[in-house]
Amino acid sequence: MTLSPIRKLSWHDKRAFISVMENAFSPDPLYQKLFIRNHTALIAAYRVRTFLSFMFDMSMLMRLDPRGIFDGDRLVACYLLEVPGVNPFRKISGAILVLVRALVLPWQISFDSLKLVNDYMRVTRSNAPLGRHYYLMKIGVHETARGQGIGKALMQEIIRYAENDKTAIGICLDTENKANLGLYEHFGFIMTKEVSLDGLAVYCMFRKHLEKEARVELKV
Repeated sequence: MTLSPIRKLSWHDKRAFISVMENAFSPDPLYQKLFIRNHTALIAAYRVRTFLSFMFDMSMLMRLDPRGIFDGDRLVACYLLEVPGVNPFRKISGAILVLVRALVLPWQISFDSLKLVNDYMRVTRSNAPLGRHYYLMKIGVHETARGQGIGKALMQEIIRYAENDKTAIGICLDTENKANLGLYEHFGFIMTKEVSLDGLAVYCMFRKHLEKEARVELKV
């Protein structure tokens, strides 16, 4: 593989982003519950791709930070990172555009699925720590590129990027896959809360900035 440095995604990368994330998240318990279980393969694929399309549009309109790694000209891994301190005017204008985009979403993925997505966001965000922090919304590696350290490179980039922000306290993420807990713990995340959402276990995790921890220990 000829891997590129991690770079910011553009609107031109939308189709590739959907392809990578569909491959990475279709087995995910939340996606199974929201879009796949009890549906034909065709309907399930349509709903997954529609939701990922909305997520990509939201990340671009809200000035989030979608980045990825390419093998030549093929995207093989990417992440969505919510960055604190976005210009308020840009965030408000982006939110209006996202709202317009979201008006048709209930008919595309179903009202029940959209309600569960909103409940998920409300529950996970309410369990995030107080203070200015980053939020890792999604990270995925295409199955053809796994086992080569690409996911590790993305996580290290996210941590390095966040820790360069001296005013932030750390990074939050959520997962519904218990098998992922050990992986995130390896990168310094700890589980802060386990919640049940419509019968689905959700694990809320947080990684403190190392410098913040050092300051606390010094004061003690």
